[in-house]
Amino acid sequence: MMRNILTVLLMIISTQASSAGFLADRQDWEKHSGLAQIGYAMGALDEMIQYMSYDTPEVTTIKDQLIACIVKMQLDSNTLPDIIENHYSDLGNWQDPPQIALRIGLLKVCKMGIYK
Repeated sequence: MMRNILTVLLMIISTQASSAGFLADRQDWEKHSGLAQIGYAMGALDEMIQYMSYDTPEVTTIKDQLIACIVKMQLDSNTLPDIIENHYSDLGNWQDPPQIALRIGLLKVCKMGIYK
């Protein structure tokens, strides 16, 4: 697993600077290779579940639930881009940034928030 993470990180670092930046919508998402999409999705997930010193107890609980769901569902790095792609299957969602697509998709998969 650690080898896969290191490989992804090296691939991301070795890509052009514009590839590593903020992705605004589906069009930006589609411009990237599958490996770059995996790296982007893993980074977005890491940001979502990273505990911060300023997290409220409610936010910590939500992060705990999300982590438990990811483990239970055995979601891996190859699944994350699929969740984003599924979000983009609705044409009305093409304007959403991929990190929002992932966030909404995970909430749906885990039946959390408004998707209970």
